[in-house]
Amino acid sequence: MANQPQPRPSCSRQLRKTCAAAIMLTLCSIPLHPAHAQGPKTSFSQLLEKQMRQVFETVCSYVEQHPEAEDLDSAYQWVFQLALDYRFESDAVRLSAQYLKRPQPVTSVRKLAQQVLVLGQARQGKTEKAKIAFLQYLKEQPPYTAEQNIGFALQLASEVQLQQQYSLAADIYGYTARRFALNPQVRDLCENKVAKLRLINESAPPIAALDIAKKRVDISSYRGKVLLIDFWATNCPPCLEELPHMKRLYEKYHPRGLEILGISLDVHQKTVVEFQRDRKIPWRLMMIEASAGSLRQPYKVASIPSVYLVNRAGKVVQFDLRGHDLAKAIGQLIESPNSP
Repeated sequence: MANQPQPRPSCSRQLRKTCAAAIMLTLCSIPLHPAHAQGPKTSFSQLLEKQMRQVFETVCSYVEQHPEAEDLDSAYQWVFQLALDYRFESDAVRLSAQYLKRPQPVTSVRKLAQQVLVLGQARQGKTEKAKIAFLQYLKEQPPYTAEQNIGFALQLASEVQLQQQYSLAADIYGYTARRFALNPQVRDLCENKVAKLRLINESAPPIAALDIAKKRVDISSYRGKVLLIDFWATNCPPCLEELPHMKRLYEKYHPRGLEILGISLDVHQKTVVEFQRDRKIPWRLMMIEASAGSLRQPYKVASIPSVYLVNRAGKVVQFDLRGHDLAKAIGQLIESPNSP
């Protein structure tokens, strides 16, 4: 007899009341008026993350206190989705392992639990366990589900990159490319990531050109600074999404040695000049065509955004990090007295 599709977990009145109370507490704790006129010290995303932590802990408590609840699958689903959305995975490892031992787990919730377990173990530094769990996860994914799984694989690879386990990161890209070999886009993406890994601990490829203000850019002049090289464009949604975060990082770390060099792939320089003025971008920008030779090949830029973190000695140390991961990597380079 064929397996019947499993129903989506539904919430009981008790779980809905628990979550609603936590969410109302979250909303009521957000100030409606700024305390000062100079702008918030905390971004909305940081504020939201703090409040969702309360919701996460509330639902975790519900799971712990109601092990026989009819809506337990739904509660687990809340826990795992919040963990993945807000990087709480390391705090949900025990619950994910607990759920995976259940005799009849809901398929969709089990998949979330596996992702939480893998990322949580990786964030805890247990990368060998994370690798084993990731391989088991991949085996269970149909070859035609690349688009649903590539983001998860990239998250894992970024985490192990942060821990400077570059060989393991290459393995993760390789495992992913082989599992989803029927998808040429995923295969090309993984191969490009492996090519970028070869830049790690090598001198950043030379850049010598004029910026959009007609001032000379020479990458060697950034020696002694922490440099973030950002390949981007004004019509690139992920690039624009990351811009406010990069501005906060620049404001925080520029006085301590952070520089950013934006390399635009836009066609018209006027577009970039106006964009810099309107968005008040404080770092230097240049057009990719300004370089004597294309920078895409030496930096392995197959798509944008592509970002590279260069240490004070001029060596590439990370690439394609975003959000929390980028902030962590920059903070480590700035804060560590032993970093080059």
